[in-house]
Amino acid sequence: MASKVILKKQKATDVEGHLAIQHMHFNKKKIVSLQIKMNEEHFVNHFNAFHQRFDRTTIVDYVEINKVIREKIDDLSCFGVVKGETGKEESFLTYFQKNINIHTNPSTINVRNSVLKKLQAFQKKKAYEDISFAMIDYYFIVELKNFIRHSATGTTTKTYMEVVKAVLNLAKRDLLYIEKYDYFEKLEYKIYQKDNSALTKDEVQRLLSFQLENYSYEMNMFLIAIFLHGVRASDLFLMRNENFRKEGIVYMSKKTGKKMAVSYADKLVTLLCATTGVKSANETNTTNVNIERVISDTPNNTDKNQRYGNTQRLIEHIDSLPKKDYFFKNLMDKEPILQNYDKNYEMTNDQHQAYTRLIVAYNYKLKQVLRKFESETQYKISKITSHTSRYTFANLCLEVDKPDINAISRALGHSSLKTTMDYFNKNFGKERVKDLAVQFNSQFDF
Repeated sequence: MASKVILKKQKATDVEGHLAIQHMHFNKKKIVSLQIKMNEEHFVNHFNAFHQRFDRTTIVDYVEINKVIREKIDDLSCFGVVKGETGKEESFLTYFQKNINIHTNPSTINVRNSVLKKLQAFQKKKAYEDISFAMIDYYFIVELKNFIRHSATGTTTKTYMEVVKAVLNLAKRDLLYIEKYDYFEKLEYKIYQKDNSALTKDEVQRLLSFQLENYSYEMNMFLIAIFLHGVRASDLFLMRNENFRKEGIVYMSKKTGKKMAVSYADKLVTLLCATTGVKSANETNTTNVNIERVISDTPNNTDKNQRYGNTQRLIEHIDSLPKKDYFFKNLMDKEPILQNYDKNYEMTNDQHQAYTRLIVAYNYKLKQVLRKFESETQYKISKITSHTSRYTFANLCLEVDKPDINAISRALGHSSLKTTMDYFNKNFGKERVKDLAVQFNSQFDF
């Protein structure tokens, strides 16, 4: 169904006409007069076709006219449709809750619950008895966006508004919401690119040079994530012993379902040995660890035989452990409900909550260890979280001389080069990745 305001004239040459609503319902058209006389010039100059409202002006009584339009534009009684059948009195909040109830992905449920809480808070602030579909116009959408933005980042606000839009689109399918204009199209969120989440090469080098015995279990995990090509926290936590094979570390990405493989680089092996308690030949020489080649598995200043021996000892140790046990057992054992989780399936709500608790505990421990590092070295690092390791790997890739966008894209597990470019633009800014952009564009002939 689509409705729009028109100026209906008796003759095409008339300079005046009457405002009317033109309704389209299941390919039937009807025109309902609003009994408001108007000059054609005033209609052309002051009516906003996109918003289906009159703009602020002193030429016409825009407040009263817009009120009449709001009352009549969704009224389909001219088609014999009773009030309520089109959603005029339907509660958007009730529909939103029903939409949440049909989802099974815990992550989706959590996001939509957060949006619903914002909608309920907005309802309370505006002193609305409810939020019906009939209330949702351009001004409502803008006010809601501004309300959310007051307590959230631009990125979060955009995500929440996209959820609202998605639910409204579903309501259109169910003939509960009948607005044809996309009120979300021109919303502005003022999202600022941030470049402070990634560590520099020097910062990583300092962490690596810190004595291993001063590391917590979680700090080792953090450093391993960097050298595991910036593996996502979900894949790091859910890594099992069976993922460590002779040819390398092979796992399935929880987010994309894509098979990932990482070679045993010498620095990665050293960190893995420290985590498992396997004594590596170069364990006492950690101050010489260098990260010039983050992507490459070619050892630097390390004897190849020594590196091979470390890898063999690590693999033999892991082979002696139950294959289905989590590699980071000390952490994962804190949440028994995750022991039998299969990455081929979505987590249950209880499993998702357990995983969230692990992430929170992990980030808290990283914060504690960072304070200890800073107090002992007098060197300050802004912050590190479960996301920082992936950003850091990507940041170091940009610092490599003549970075290879194809290699970076594969290492990050992206589905396409465009995804990689979007990722870098979003997290590091276009100026940082201008060389990659040239490399990206050079691959296409047009």
